Amino acid sequence: DLAGEKPCMMLSGDTGCGKSALIKHYYDNNPPHFADGRRKVPVLLSRIPSNPSIESTLKQLLHDLGQFGAKSSKRLK
Repeated sequence: DLAGEKPCMMLSGDTGCGKSALIKHYYDNNPPHFADGRRKVPVLLSRIPSNPSIESTLKQLLHDLGQFGAKSSKRLK
């Protein structure tokens, strides 16, 4: 915690860049469920690399979402 505040991330970008699609993909693959009599909503936890670039941040997020395999040699642009 940072001074009692929970860590968070804000998604921003131009119209049509995929913000809603990213959230929908995560939600569809990690739906809320009930456990111990409580509704549990999965949260994506991602560790962004130190000295982040757009490329390293996107690679990490895609990896954490299960969309970027270690064997891929394609570069993100």
